[in-house]
Amino acid sequence: MTLPSTPNAATGEKLLGNEAFKRKKFQDAVERYSEAINLYTKVDSKHIDIPAVLANRAMCHIKTKSYELALQDSDVCCNLKPTWFKGYYRRAEAYLGLGDYENAEKAFAEALTNQPPSNFEALVLRKLEETTFAKDGLYFRQLLSGRDIAVVPESAADNFTFPIAKKAQSYSYVIGDVTNKECMLVDPSWDLESIKNIVKNDGMKVTGVIITSCHPHHCGGVPKGEEGTGTFVQGVTDLVSDDELLPVYIHELDAGLLKERNFIQDENIVITKQDYEINIGSVCLKVLHLPGPSEGSQGVLINNSYLLCGDIVFPGELGPCKGLDENQLSTMYSGIVAGLFTLPFETVLYPGHYRNGKECTTIGDERQAGGCLINRSEQEFVQVMKVAKNVLNY
Repeated sequence: MTLPSTPNAATGEKLLGNEAFKRKKFQDAVERYSEAINLYTKVDSKHIDIPAVLANRAMCHIKTKSYELALQDSDVCCNLKPTWFKGYYRRAEAYLGLGDYENAEKAFAEALTNQPPSNFEALVLRKLEETTFAKDGLYFRQLLSGRDIAVVPESAADNFTFPIAKKAQSYSYVIGDVTNKECMLVDPSWDLESIKNIVKNDGMKVTGVIITSCHPHHCGGVPKGEEGTGTFVQGVTDLVSDDELLPVYIHELDAGLLKERNFIQDENIVITKQDYEINIGSVCLKVLHLPGPSEGSQGVLINNSYLLCGDIVFPGELGPCKGLDENQLSTMYSGIVAGLFTLPFETVLYPGHYRNGKECTTIGDERQAGGCLINRSEQEFVQVMKVAKNVLNY
């Protein structure tokens, strides 16, 4: 007579496991999920609810860094339900934890082939990209404000700045070497606690900060229009307060602004200029001077293949030019020609903001018809931009 109640008891254990997981009591959740699996198995060793519970238990193992156990659960999950994306996703996460990037890449690809829901597909694609980078020794995180960081406010200041962050849709990046576990933050802003937690959970150590332009969206500080209100966006100032020896790399033409607006001292500032190189283990970062958004705007070329281009180019459009006079537009043009037109067409551009539904673009895409880097003379460029100002897809 106890058999008919077993599925109900199993479901109850699963729900208790879910509650324990929400409270971050991962070991308690493992015990509840294990009991649920045992009860479901008494009814049917291939019970329809077992794969979901296995995926949940695997997630608990991942949270506690028990990656071998997570891999075992995800493998059984995939065998029981071979067309479910979640089992492959958990398998990929387990392989990532084990440092097996090749198999993690395969598992993320399998997750994609099994039709994840549209809101989850973008996450799988980002994880696949990060894993492909890691396979080549590159640690890469692209963090979007309002999605990855600056999501859940924890203070009165956050209540004010996080909605601005969501509207800004700006990126912070973390670039490093997967072998020596060192990394640098590029344009950290809005939500330093979340950025630091991501770095910590990945077992990485921050060794420096690079700023592409001295603007609150990229380095923190006082947002435009909020002068005198006490509003201050989290950024490089907070990082230096936590680590007085942290080096901050900024172009020589923007260094004065960073000192003035963000109160960064000379001993923290490392001056950069065109072709300045920074090495993180086997990863080579090269600075490209890309004036326009600010006089000292700069891009970061990673291993001669990927460019963090700041606000000079977004997918399908050029960066903000509102308020720039003819001389500044000419300088912007020179930066584009000297800094971007010399790069191979296959160079991937990672922008300072999410635009036009794309996380990144390429030099080739932007230089062909319809792109924002089509050939124009300097005079044509200046005239078009004077008229367009912030309507930038010209």
